[in-house]
Amino acid sequence: MAYDLVILPKSWFFTKVYKGKFDTLAEIVNTAYDRPKDKYGIIKTRRIKDAQNFPADLQFSDEKDVFLTLLLGNPVAGWKQFPRDFSTTPYLSQEEFSRFGELTQETVKVTQADADFVIDKTIESRILATVGFKTYDRPVKSPSVVEYEMTAFTSFLRGIAPKLLDFVINMMFENPKTPLFDYSSVSKVQLHASVIRDHDLVPYYSKYCGFERHDIPDLLIETNASNSPLEEGIVATRDFYLAFLRRTIYLKK
Repeated sequence: MAYDLVILPKSWFFTKVYKGKFDTLAEIVNTAYDRPKDKYGIIKTRRIKDAQNFPADLQFSDEKDVFLTLLLGNPVAGWKQFPRDFSTTPYLSQEEFSRFGELTQETVKVTQADADFVIDKTIESRILATVGFKTYDRPVKSPSVVEYEMTAFTSFLRGIAPKLLDFVINMMFENPKTPLFDYSSVSKVQLHASVIRDHDLVPYYSKYCGFERHDIPDLLIETNASNSPLEEGIVATRDFYLAFLRRTIYLKK
């Protein structure tokens, strides 16, 4: 198979935690988020400020449903540049997508990690993209609607991130056997994304990822404000706006 998809369930983040468990994963996420950070110069801090507090920096908690997926490429015959040294060559070009092909049930081997699963340099050398979800923090509107918020959405192969998102949605939310909720009693899944508008992410999420604006207006985040909805410790060079996007999935019965 061209790909491995590793699912890190909630238990991986909160069971058998030891110093250094999250180090490589934090470097993967930070490398992706450093790109807009360096390009726009608005956010000064890295996405994961302390690797040991990785779950907290993503606002994961034991009270929420959370999971994170890692898309790994498998070695390609005749291509000596992959797996690569992630520290020097994290990003692959769009032309190299054809070496792996589309994400389908036939090309992706899915594995759910246990608490002992180790993310090491070998995993890092094969990483292509990540996406995670957590329970959305607001009162439930209807028992037939479930809501999750997307996080740690990263890509190191141009064009792969939306394809990973669609694959994970199909596997975890549109699947009648989903472990996240009782499929028979749910009619609609709403996925939320909070993005920095000043990073030009709204057009990308709208065009490629199926998200759209809804009833929550953009929120001005002031550099000196004490009521920011972001996790503690984020430092910015100026005020910026958060945009709130949503993708609605209607479940087939």
